[in-house]
Amino acid sequence: MNSFDDGRRRPVLHALIPGLFSAGTDHDVDPSPTQLPLLESCLARADVVEGLPPDVDSQLCSLFGLQPFPDRDLPAGALMREAVCGDAGDSFWLCADPVHIEADHRELFLSAVAPELTAAEAASLCDAINAFGSGEDGTLLSTEPAHWHLRTSRPLSLSTIPLEAVRGGSMRDKMPRGEDGRRWCTWLTEVQMVLHDHPVNRARAAAGKPVVNGLWLWGGGVLPSRRDGAPAMLWDDSLLGRAVVVWAGGVCRPVPATPECWTREAGVDDAGDRVVVLRDLQRASLTNDVAGVHSALAALEGRWLPAFVTALRTRRVAALNLYPGDGRRFSISPGQRWRIWRRSRPLAEWAR
Repeated sequence: MNSFDDGRRRPVLHALIPGLFSAGTDHDVDPSPTQLPLLESCLARADVVEGLPPDVDSQLCSLFGLQPFPDRDLPAGALMREAVCGDAGDSFWLCADPVHIEADHRELFLSAVAPELTAAEAASLCDAINAFGSGEDGTLLSTEPAHWHLRTSRPLSLSTIPLEAVRGGSMRDKMPRGEDGRRWCTWLTEVQMVLHDHPVNRARAAAGKPVVNGLWLWGGGVLPSRRDGAPAMLWDDSLLGRAVVVWAGGVCRPVPATPECWTREAGVDDAGDRVVVLRDLQRASLTNDVAGVHSALAALEGRWLPAFVTALRTRRVAALNLYPGDGRRFSISPGQRWRIWRRSRPLAEWAR
């Protein structure tokens, strides 16, 4: 898949775009106001590979040498804790992120994630929950104000849903399952009562800020053994992305404001692959933000894809791989750009 025209290995560019095909299907968001000829032609001319990890974060981990865990959660908690604090050890860790939950007459919605907490607020809330206890000799730690982690005295049998998959949506059928699921669901309900009248939340409510009235448990496991041979550079705004790269020994940078900045950063002369994660489309789609979906699609079509295709056309990269986060990869080599006989299809036709 890599070009050797001048004797050097060309990097592969992996662009992970969660929510690409769900925009306009899951939340009745119509992408039609945004014209997408470049995206549609790239998809039409690509080779499609099936059977990949079914979500973007699992695919990201796979690219960096961390293979999927069949029937188990991705150990996001241990990876994040190790990246920030370096003390994951061989303990079992869960992400226990602070959230704001709202209810309508039918169900509960996770309407806000880590609502702008300060370090002092996070520490005070964690102390209150620890004083209440977990029933498993667990300890809740504020790794960062927006990211809390639960260390337990033994491995847990839980199947959980990543926070990004629930953000802005219904919590129905998304609570922890497995042998230990019922016990921890009960604990989460009890934690809500602890948080309800906490002084931090009273002060936040008085100031018109969203309160922290729940935790979201996900990503349980122990820190996996490190493997070599990972892509060298990642651009991602998520803590999980940064954590995976720290684990793999690569380089992680925030997604830059413009593709031009990315082009300069990606021009480093080394053989490592490039991985870019563009999450704006998924986040807008999950919250049914129509304007946000159109803005993210416009940025992809008018700014990011032209930069990616230019890198492909000038052979700065050997191939461009697009991952919509549904278990498929759309792979394009420089020569495949000329498959002009392949008919472009509207974005909605690729959804499944």
